[in-house]
Amino acid sequence: MGVRPNSILKQSAVRYESGELQHVSRRIFEKAVKLKEKAEKALEGDGERDIAKIREVLLGGREGYTLFVDIKSELLFLRAYAGKSVKHYLGRGLWTYESGKAIRIRNWRARRIMHDCEQFIHESPHLPIAALPPKYRWRQVRRLTTVLVARSTQLLSDRDGVDFEKHVLEPSRRKTGLSQPNRNFTSFDMAPRTLGMKRRAFDLMVANHCDIFRTVGKFSKRWYLPNDYLKELSRKKGFDLILAKYEWMAKTLHSRDDLKACLK
Repeated sequence: MGVRPNSILKQSAVRYESGELQHVSRRIFEKAVKLKEKAEKALEGDGERDIAKIREVLLGGREGYTLFVDIKSELLFLRAYAGKSVKHYLGRGLWTYESGKAIRIRNWRARRIMHDCEQFIHESPHLPIAALPPKYRWRQVRRLTTVLVARSTQLLSDRDGVDFEKHVLEPSRRKTGLSQPNRNFTSFDMAPRTLGMKRRAFDLMVANHCDIFRTVGKFSKRWYLPNDYLKELSRKKGFDLILAKYEWMAKTLHSRDDLKACLK
């Protein structure tokens, strides 16, 4: 990673290599282990930015400067789609940075790149999402996802959607009796985690389909759901749509549904 051992050890590594020193402090050891884990994770993928950040922590940054990797995507985007010159923004060629001879640019240059990038994207609404720099790409994907989830929620609220929802939530087979609930059943308090849902989203789903959960659930001092049912539900085709619907409702609805009234 181009980091000298001295910067981690806080002294010359030669003293250890020569045998003069045998031990490091617990603090240095723990810091080195954490940095190693972060480095390995960064190196597993396209971790150029993550690696640069780790080096910055070890070597220290420079006031008034921005890491080149933090604006590289935006700069290359401007060159490819806006026809802008890299030298116009950097004052030098791209090779200087790609070869590692320089790793930072002035803050005012970084701000200029970001401003021009945002302005160009704003003035070019027909650009494909895949062409955008990662930060802007995920921003557009989140907006699109929000619209799709809202539309899916609307469709699931129609009569056909409600029938579809009931069909998904209905168990393929029913359990009778409740023996050893802690082994074969999951309490309602733990069920949201098993299904990968937030508690409020799960409560809304139960309240809207009280008849199903009353039938499937079992009561023994408290309410339980069969483990087989939860496993089946989490793998069932269409449940991801239902999950998205109630997660969205949990964020947008402010009134609380009374689960206890449903499961008396």
